Amino acid sequence: MAGWFRSFLERSGLLDPDPVEQFAGDDAAMAEARRQAQAGLADYWARFEAPADDEEAFIVKVSLPWGQAFETIWAVPRARVANLVTVELINRPQNRAHQLGKVLDVFESDIVDWAYRRAGVLQGGFSERLMLDRMPPKLAAAKRADYGW
Repeated sequence: MAGWFRSFLERSGLLDPDPVEQFAGDDAAMAEARRQAQAGLADYWARFEAPADDEEAFIVKVSLPWGQAFETIWAVPRARVANLVTVELINRPQNRAHQLGKVLDVFESDIVDWAYRRAGVLQGGFSERLMLDRMPPKLAAAKRADYGW
């Protein structure tokens, strides 16, 4: 992973965040965030495949099964063929079946969020917006400033 990109992820809290935020499987706000992400996925892929000069740092959040539950992890998309996406995990998973840096194939339907920077401002990040509301105010303010929100 490029040094500047890793630095961005560390600064923004997208790499190995602490603490882990948990949402119930039936959380209405998170379901809406996922719906928004899925609705914008076609535009995300178009930008990913042909980014403008001011667009960079494309990432997706994937839902990985863990027993009877799921864990969502930020990842860098590496390739996409039809509805199959090859990604590299950029968060340290809680589930020890996966590890930071692991490359795996996921279905596009397993993508629950996406983000990229346009002119320095984070686009997407629908689930991240929800998590900001649960963070200590100083941390949330610092992240909002870093995201350009």
